[in-house]
Amino acid sequence: MTPGGFFSLPFPKDWSGNSGWNSTVLDIKPLVSLGDAFLRRMLRGVAKAAHGKVDVITIGLDMNENGDLKRPHVELVAVFDVSLGKIVRGLANHTPYPAKKET
Repeated sequence: MTPGGFFSLPFPKDWSGNSGWNSTVLDIKPLVSLGDAFLRRMLRGVAKAAHGKVDVITIGLDMNENGDLKRPHVELVAVFDVSLGKIVRGLANHTPYPAKKET
């Protein structure tokens, strides 16, 4: 079992790019950078408390507009290596919810 957690952030109002099946790595990259910076701040204390108890922690991070999943949003998952004190893997899913429902 991997311990984990979940965070939510507002979707950046100044973001522009493609979403859903039309999105590319370049569209998602600024969102991933924002999420990465947020998680690094949030995990500082967690790393100290978890050291020696677990190897990795998985963290989910959703960015959306007030919970409105009909608007563009991003779902991020990060794997945080406790001994290294850093995120070692990540996954991003970026799509407006109606398109997601149709797949």
